[in-house]
Amino acid sequence: MGKKSAPPPAPDYTQAAEKTAASSQDAQTRADWSNRPEMDTPWGKSSWTSQAAVDPATGKPVTQWSNKVSLAGGQQDALDDQMAIQSGKSDIASGMMGRLNESYRKPYDPSQLQDYGQVGKPGQGLTTDISGGAGADARTRIENSMWERMQPQQQQAQAGLEGKLQNMGLTRGSEAWNRETQRLGDQQSRERFNVMAQGQA
Repeated sequence: MGKKSAPPPAPDYTQAAEKTAASSQDAQTRADWSNRPEMDTPWGKSSWTSQAAVDPATGKPVTQWSNKVSLAGGQQDALDDQMAIQSGKSDIASGMMGRLNESYRKPYDPSQLQDYGQVGKPGQGLTTDISGGAGADARTRIENSMWERMQPQQQQAQAGLEGKLQNMGLTRGSEAWNRETQRLGDQQSRERFNVMAQGQA
């Protein structure tokens, strides 16, 4: 009888797992670098930087990535101006809140209103009657002029809203369609009222 051959050694599963993990990490590293190119656009540049770091959860070394976007030419100035404008609007609104709250707390007193068609009160400055005559004609001309300037904008807003609603899949006459068109109509009615108020003034 011949000699029995020794059984093959058991595979080293630990070493195999470590090799697989190392290979996966190399593939991930290559993917990270290939997926983070520097990009130049008409609006600016996007660039990536990396540095060695330590994962606080595992204590193992990792690569920490940072992305920086630099705006080109006057884009940064334009953004700064827009942010300054928004900040200014917020400051104005914040400053008006106190007066608005005071107005709401003060009871309505109709006796403080001036008579219709009168500017001021007798003995207190200009008292020209604009309820008729040349004053009324001037008021009408002002109202018509302002209204003519507003009409193209309102028509454009109406057409834009209808196009937007159609793109959203809404049909004319549906509840959502009517609600949005009513909202625009209310806004335009307020604008027309403001025209009349300015003409009166």
